Amino acid sequence: MEEAHGNYSMLRASVQQLAWIADEQITWLNRQLPVDELALDYENFYGAAWWSRDEGWISAELDAVLAAIDRLLDNLTDEGEDAWTEEALKTNPGWARTRELARQALALMPIRDRP
Repeated sequence: MEEAHGNYSMLRASVQQLAWIADEQITWLNRQLPVDELALDYENFYGAAWWSRDEGWISAELDAVLAAIDRLLDNLTDEGEDAWTEEALKTNPGWARTRELARQALALMPIRDRP
């Protein structure tokens, strides 16, 4: 249960970062971290989300949105390094769609208290 809570909390935090507008993401990166850090955080916690699924914290609806975010991030990777710049955060439609889906996911992810 503790692992599920930790994973869920970190996954939710990474989804929240993906939901921020581009300028907020750039500020968070502080021009010191690469843009792909946004995706790496998500990928790490999404990959371990089975803990949270097993506890019933991730509904089928939320799981579908999270999977769609994962696919969009994979598509951005397929676009190459041009999709992983601060300018791309502002102008690439894939990033805009990722933010939309992240906001949908957040609406389905209440903050959970520690068990």
